[in-house]
Amino acid sequence: MNPQTGREAATVPPRSGSRHLHAFLDAIFPGLGHLVAGRRRRAALFGLPVLAVLLGVILALASSSIGGLLGIALNPATIDISAGEYLVIITCAVRLI
Repeated sequence: MNPQTGREAATVPPRSGSRHLHAFLDAIFPGLGHLVAGRRRRAALFGLPVLAVLLGVILALASSSIGGLLGIALNPATIDISAGEYLVIITCAVRLI
């Protein structure tokens, strides 16, 4: 019990495994490292929004026709955006090295 507040101290479950493993799992999928460490609420906090976006993308792709998707993919404006995204990915990769 904390004498200043009069409340019980919050306990954090101990980590199981390496912190490097948890960081690696979080890099693969957000919240996965927290889930392995036994922190379910934090795993849900980071993982559920990503799952919701993925589900939305899958539903959008499933409801579109092949011709419509090809039209979006081959649109010059889309290609310009994709080239910009590749530059961001390359910049991040260089910074990691």
